[in-house]
Amino acid sequence: MSHVMETNPLAPYVRGDLPGRFNELDVLRRHWARFAAVSQGAVVPPYEVLIHPSSGCNLRCAWCIGDHVPLELWDEQREQLVMLDAAKDASDRLPDHLASPENMLKLIGGIVDYEVEAPYRQGGEDRSGVFRVEAVSFSGLIGEPLVARKALIPAFALLAERGIRYGIFTNAVLMDDACIEALLPAGYVHISIDAGTPETYADLKYGGRKAGKVMFERAMANLARLVQRRAETGSEVEINTSFVMYPENYHEVYTAARLIRQAGADSLRLKQDNSGDRPLTPDQALHASRLIEQIRSDLTTDSFRLLERASRNRV
Repeated sequence: MSHVMETNPLAPYVRGDLPGRFNELDVLRRHWARFAAVSQGAVVPPYEVLIHPSSGCNLRCAWCIGDHVPLELWDEQREQLVMLDAAKDASDRLPDHLASPENMLKLIGGIVDYEVEAPYRQGGEDRSGVFRVEAVSFSGLIGEPLVARKALIPAFALLAERGIRYGIFTNAVLMDDACIEALLPAGYVHISIDAGTPETYADLKYGGRKAGKVMFERAMANLARLVQRRAETGSEVEINTSFVMYPENYHEVYTAARLIRQAGADSLRLKQDNSGDRPLTPDQALHASRLIEQIRSDLTTDSFRLLERASRNRV
């Protein structure tokens, strides 16, 4: 692989500090047979499926992308497209069909049973392979996936039983003991934190309401509980966290990193403003850069990594 990376002309344009699954060359290497089959006209399953189980959310993040996403829904009775508002306070919201355990299991069952045998050419030789979905990711562009946790728990069990890698992006507030146990066989759990104190968490992620402070404590406690159960059971699930920096919270990034490391997470991923509408000022960006360097020098170890993701306004 090192020789390939040295000779591949794309290598200088790919960040080497990103994990394999976020590294374009690594994805191409691992799934070359699939790409080759598709380039030759085969219709094969994707290597990963992303599922958004719910359009509902238990938080109200000030920067929520979902609040700005228009949705199109086909109305069978009137045979026309209906525009829905994805905002959390919208009168018409995308229906949560996958919050039903029956519907979710039907979907997952179809995914795990979907496989196609197809020819492809590699290294000048004609070959054949059996292609199937290898991973399922649960996330929420417009909602929190654990709102549908009653449907997700049996889905996780089926995926684990069939040997399909799965993971979840969550705020972890709704992560009860049953969820934690169901996530121990997972490939990863990614928890968004975005604050270093209960007060800032409440201000930015729950409209300033006092209950937001409790939610911060719950999210951190659930993170620590997941780490504890991983150690007790020998689970190999990756436990990652993220922090999106805004003018209102960037100054707490070191505090958050310290708390996250103390809880036992494997990594912290940093980036700045998803939309580009609320960038840090030059002075704030300089301050943030100093805090990030402090994290690198004081907190990072072989068991706790810091990753910076590219954004429209890099620090």
